Amino acid sequence: MEVNPIKNRKVFKMTTGKVNNNVGISPDYVSGWTIEEAIREIVQNMIDAKDEFDCDGYVKYDGEKEMGIVKDYGDGLEMRHLVMGVSEKKDEAIGQFGEGLKLAMLVFAREGRHIEVWSKGKKITPVIKYDDNFETKMISLEVEELPPHWAKNHSGTSIKFECDEKELEAGKNYFIDYYKRDESEFEWISKDFVSMPGGQIWVNGSWVGEIDDAAFSYHFSGKQAREAINRDRGSIDTEKLANLFKKKLGETRSLNLMKGILKKLKNNEDCWETRLSFYEHRIESDNKSLWKRAVTEVFGDALLSSNSEADSQAKYKGYKIVNIRNWSWESLLENFMTTTIEKLRNENTKTKKVNQKDLDKNELNNLKKAKKLISKHYSKPGRVIVMSYIDNGTDSVIRGVYRGEKDEILILRKVLGNFDDTLQVLLHETVHKVTGFDDCTSYYEQALTEIAANLMTKI
Repeated sequence: MEVNPIKNRKVFKMTTGKVNNNVGISPDYVSGWTIEEAIREIVQNMIDAKDEFDCDGYVKYDGEKEMGIVKDYGDGLEMRHLVMGVSEKKDEAIGQFGEGLKLAMLVFAREGRHIEVWSKGKKITPVIKYDDNFETKMISLEVEELPPHWAKNHSGTSIKFECDEKELEAGKNYFIDYYKRDESEFEWISKDFVSMPGGQIWVNGSWVGEIDDAAFSYHFSGKQAREAINRDRGSIDTEKLANLFKKKLGETRSLNLMKGILKKLKNNEDCWETRLSFYEHRIESDNKSLWKRAVTEVFGDALLSSNSEADSQAKYKGYKIVNIRNWSWESLLENFMTTTIEKLRNENTKTKKVNQKDLDKNELNNLKKAKKLISKHYSKPGRVIVMSYIDNGTDSVIRGVYRGEKDEILILRKVLGNFDDTLQVLLHETVHKVTGFDDCTSYYEQALTEIAANLMTKI
């Protein structure tokens, strides 16, 4: 053994000859990377190897030597894999460009930390050297043959590097398999797609960045997902990410996710999800019934705001009005809501008719007298049907309804016990019949005012 002058770390001395290979990378490349991010790439390489070769692997810390050790039992690293631009990564692999290990070695060399890779009977160590041809410093790889007895007993790829235990844990924490073991707050909302706490973006199991105001964290996979991040993971293409999110949202069958986003919309919470445009046509046909269920559970009997007069009419009938600031989501909700203000105008009210012969003398007299007065001083009410109940699906007590499609007035039997009540309800519905105006609109109020004025003139 000999003592490495860098931080007095101990390394093995190899006696075989070295071959220097200039890989043509400046030491200043990925200048923002730290040791933690370099360790991330090493761990990533191991995870990808485990998935590709269906083999075991591990990450551990040697406290005595103050070194991290990452190993997989795959087919081993080929020398060609250390050439920039050469990659055999699958679409499902975490690494996008196959450059992570090379860049990790660069960072360790730049930071003066020892790192060595054992694979295929060779030991590979990065060094920074001045290149006379290019007149600048570059990264070179020193390649040595392992002693025969070591090479014979070694399999897969082993990487040993100088770090402290905190740096190793930080590097591991970039990966969902390690992250969630120590994160007590971690929770899947939709397995392998959405999790909490929010704001984090994961691609193929690796943390790649944040969207600060996202309500949830998202997990993407495949080639398109990898294309949403740049080569050194320094930034995320939010437009590509948004398109991925909307595609996945249209495919999801997670009721929890649907309800989670709908609650944000209902409460007018300004977040990444509620600002994105999302239309019904993006939702797969098999999932539309789930969306309808989610909308019903979140919004209940609430209606989307239309205009001030229509809103007033809906409130008058006992509905809660909700304003949605994103018009694309509003369009989607209108298609999934059981009732909208537009539907409310044409809704089928549930009723039960009372036979004329069942009315007592007082009820008949009040109805007859009210009809006569309204016909004389305003307009004929026309067909009037007495109902034992009138239900439009709200908690409000409905005393009368004009049904334009049948040109008839429905009046609640309980009203007929009092003449004043009978006159008020019948006149109210007759005004609807004559004018065609809805409750709580300025036009309807104007019509009532004109009736009052005309009566005063006659008096």
